[in-house]
Amino acid sequence: LGKLDIYDYCKNTLESLSQNKLKPPRVLSGRDLIELGIRPGPELGVILKKIEDAQLEDVICNKRQAFEWIRSNCPDIIND
Repeated sequence: LGKLDIYDYCKNTLESLSQNKLKPPRVLSGRDLIELGIRPGPELGVILKKIEDAQLEDVICNKRQAFEWIRSNCPDIIND
């Protein structure tokens, strides 16, 4: 039988996290991106996924930071 230290650590850590920490509510919606000037389509979904990843990595935590992130990382797709 193998050691279960890592398994136990992961299991305990997972159990200690709240559902909001594991998958917090999105800071932006597709509607927010459309209002920013991004056209509906597959690219909008890609941006939402990137925003979600940045949120999970604690790079952004609110709508203002998300808009700043988009302006810095995706300036060519914003139709101001």
